[in-house]
Amino acid sequence: MAASSLRHKKIAIVGWYGDFNTGGEAMLAAMTDSLDKLAPNIELWSISWNPKLTAKRHGLKAASYFKMLHAIKGAKLVLVGGGTLLTDYGLLPLGYSLLLAFVAFAKMFGKKVMFHAIGAEPIGSKLWRFMTKFTLNKVDLITVRDEGSKRALVNAGVTNPPIYVTVDPAIILQPAGPKRAMEILQQNGVSRTERPLVGICLRSLREKTEAVKLRRVVAQMCDRLAVDFNADVVFIPMSTASYDDDRKLGHSMAALARYGNRVRVLEGEYTPQEIMAVVGQLDLIISMRFHALVFAAVMHVPMIALTGRISYFVPPTDSKILGFLKMVGQERFAINHENLDLTRLLNLTKELWSTRDQIKEELKTGMNELRDRAFLCTKLAYVRLTSG
Repeated sequence: MAASSLRHKKIAIVGWYGDFNTGGEAMLAAMTDSLDKLAPNIELWSISWNPKLTAKRHGLKAASYFKMLHAIKGAKLVLVGGGTLLTDYGLLPLGYSLLLAFVAFAKMFGKKVMFHAIGAEPIGSKLWRFMTKFTLNKVDLITVRDEGSKRALVNAGVTNPPIYVTVDPAIILQPAGPKRAMEILQQNGVSRTERPLVGICLRSLREKTEAVKLRRVVAQMCDRLAVDFNADVVFIPMSTASYDDDRKLGHSMAALARYGNRVRVLEGEYTPQEIMAVVGQLDLIISMRFHALVFAAVMHVPMIALTGRISYFVPPTDSKILGFLKMVGQERFAINHENLDLTRLLNLTKELWSTRDQIKEELKTGMNELRDRAFLCTKLAYVRLTSG
């Protein structure tokens, strides 16, 4: 179908956007950029907690979650995407039930519905397995970001729509330029000298004892990075929401470090493209945040992942992080933070550091195939948009 014939076509994107989470914004940016390239005349809408910010950042139209029906009105296709949306973990079924109800409503009004590179966790409840099976078997197409997500849906009884295993859409996001990255680092007191630069991304743990232990071990690691590797450390926040601000965690960790003067925290609000560019300036990253690891892979930066349980409100990160690390051949560089101690982290860092050139080449090789898989989602969406 010619691009001109798509001028009055509309796609509504439903996910978890506009809450100052860099990972969510990265997925939305990658989805909109790739759709714009493939079909530049389509009209894109997104649901967002901050519609004005989302519209400004991503160059589309946006509506609040309380006006979902307005966003999908007239849409040819509804794309559901944006992380681990399919899970009955903890209190998340509250949001899950709304998502399933929205999908059922969209289908009732004759909309084509496609799940776009979503994540799914094993669904334990019989009730939620039934609801998942009943609703998702009515959608048109499902793409998931890893094999574990496909397995979870198949085990829940989702068999009718095709399920394609792709990869997180942020893989195809284009970073800001190196000059912008250097500006951000300099604005935050990071002088890119001959010394190595190590990035750290942590998440707040709801269990106080584990949170205190994590900060202590990582602060000690910052000291060892300064002494053993002569490295500077930059704390990279991936969430700046008022209820989940990584910057506060970065400052508390730096205060515990003996060489806290060698640790800096990025203070501003940055786009995913800017954060990705900053990650590209690192020699190594240690991260609990999934999309910081995705950014590192895209920029060919060696990584150490910290997996494990976060809180009752968030599923353990093992599945999605280990699934991604396996895709890029780096699963050996993962530690569960619940069993973390300085010796284990330091030894793994030394192993990675001694083989970092080889790791960079492994990442370069692996990313080419993953980009093709990420574009598959956009191509499938285009086919659904132009058919019928």
